[in-house]
Amino acid sequence: MPRFINIPPAEGIPGPTGPKAGPPFIYSVNTADQNPGGGYFRLSDADVSGSNFMYFNTTTSDGYDMTDDFNSYEAGGRLYFEQAVGNKRVSFLITSIEFKTTYWKIGVVYISGVNLVPGTYVLAYYDTTETRTYTDLSDPDLPPASSNPGMAVILDNISGNATGQKCVAVSDGNVYTVVGRVTILHDNETHALVFPNTSITWAASEVDGLTKLVASGPHGLTSGMCDGKAELHIAEASIGFALNDLLPITSVINSTEIQTSFPWPGESTAAPIISAVGATGQLKPTKMPPLRKNSRIIIDANYIASGSGVKTVAVKLGDNDIFTPPNITTATTLHIPVEVYNKNATDSQETRVSIASATGYGTGAPGATFNVETNAGAADITFQFSASAVNELIGVRSRFIEVVH
Repeated sequence: MPRFINIPPAEGIPGPTGPKAGPPFIYSVNTADQNPGGGYFRLSDADVSGSNFMYFNTTTSDGYDMTDDFNSYEAGGRLYFEQAVGNKRVSFLITSIEFKTTYWKIGVVYISGVNLVPGTYVLAYYDTTETRTYTDLSDPDLPPASSNPGMAVILDNISGNATGQKCVAVSDGNVYTVVGRVTILHDNETHALVFPNTSITWAASEVDGLTKLVASGPHGLTSGMCDGKAELHIAEASIGFALNDLLPITSVINSTEIQTSFPWPGESTAAPIISAVGATGQLKPTKMPPLRKNSRIIIDANYIASGSGVKTVAVKLGDNDIFTPPNITTATTLHIPVEVYNKNATDSQETRVSIASATGYGTGAPGATFNVETNAGAADITFQFSASAVNELIGVRSRFIEVVH
């Protein structure tokens, strides 16, 4: 499923708009446990917070058969709905999945969001699988591809921003100043936010389903590569963080508790993810749907590396390298934009690449046609990295992946 960061501009002349990515379904206000009809879905309660089930027709409102998609859903995954035209959003935890001859009945628990109104909504599904490192990339147990849910952490008036402006700290290392609506979907596989400043306190509150944190002073926000499991609980109205405490933007729920899966690799900053010479680490792949003609996949990856050994990274579509930057020999941040485009004249996908940041550059396959047929089914996009020495830290800091049909 697509992962994207959508940060609207400040007030001004509106720019061009386009359809939001995701399977579209029309919301029905009927709450009965029955087939909602072609292209429709419904909830068991008009109040989203009281809904225990949702009911889907097998076909989306634009005629796509969701059978294979629904079959891949699992208990513990999450469903995220966003209004196709508008800003109403709601997310649910999946508790059960059942096919009832002509429609799908999915047990859910409300997480956050607002009540829906009739109209079209786009659907995103997030599974429960976390990051793994693979020594055998042909491992038959490669987890199903999709993303994990992420929301935003909103920070008030940090680093001297003008009063009234909201800042959103994102794990690409940037802090975005925004006015108005901001929506962030982010995978939680490889990143967290590190607050090295121990002299500040944070006031936590809930705003529109997000956890809002207000700092007592400059926070010294930086980025960090991490893996594993941990939990950070904000139990008080004001709390201080210790050195290298991790505050992620993932799984922000409708309370002041933030759940994460991010300590440093090996539980310390001295034990990075590359633990053997020549070992190849592969992040959980992202399943890309078949592209229609004149549609594209936009990938904007930010790699992070440390140590003096030779390190390599690559982005793959199926078995095809679509972006391989030069070897990295120093600590750096490498910005990699890639676009996979399906031309109107062909049924195969190809790449268009381009620029990189001042701290790094890479090479793509301009105009190269891949052996990935548009109508042959979904293909994986994977991010791989390896090192010529142990104790090298390298990985994807953030991934912006959007499918545009």
